[in-house]
Amino acid sequence: MALPPPAIPDLISTIFVSIPSYCDSECQPTVAHLFATATAPSRVFAGLCLQHDEGDPTQAIAFAAAYGDQVRVKRMHPADATGPCLARWETQQLWRGEPYYLQIDSHMRYAQPAVMYDPSLTHLFFGEENVMAARLWTHGYDFFAPTEAVVYHLWSRSHRPTFRDHQRNGTAAQQRSIQRVLKMLKEGDGGPCGLGRVRTIEAFVAAQGVHYSTKEIAWASLWSNRDPIEFDLAATPES
Repeated sequence: MALPPPAIPDLISTIFVSIPSYCDSECQPTVAHLFATATAPSRVFAGLCLQHDEGDPTQAIAFAAAYGDQVRVKRMHPADATGPCLARWETQQLWRGEPYYLQIDSHMRYAQPAVMYDPSLTHLFFGEENVMAARLWTHGYDFFAPTEAVVYHLWSRSHRPTFRDHQRNGTAAQQRSIQRVLKMLKEGDGGPCGLGRVRTIEAFVAAQGVHYSTKEIAWASLWSNRDPIEFDLAATPES
């Protein structure tokens, strides 16, 4: 009989991750990455069938013990292994009723958590691209620009209303959002909707050439690494 679906929103359910390993040196980093990338690592439980001997150079057995009761282990000598079916059956015996069950191999890595928009930045329009770019960059994402235009943007708003047309009393909220953005860009503020730890805000500033503290733009960024003579500075969007 199938279990009923967990309650939504689900902030308490646990997950069991089944991992058989046969003398695999990648088992240890697979388990480490599992807990390192989990949004709620305290709700993650792993079951390992370690087909490793006592002299295992990967030290997977000792490594698993360091996680306490969050990593359950069934040990099997490599000479007794008969393939994946028995090993996966052994890991199933370690399941203790967690409502979610994930079956993986011992040589895998996990997708990084998404960099979510900050819902507290209310009434912010100009500036949201900058702070999101900084957050994505510091979380390890790279940016690429197509060499040719693939989509076009209508800049005029004359054909439609904007959110400010219906909410005219957002000045105070907008200022709070601006101050949060400035603090993040200048001081490297973290938190749930803050900067990442893969790269620093200083690296982001150096890469894009826009210095928020001094309000300066590097020459290469201002002119996209082109000679200014190539631009028709007298041109208008209509010309």
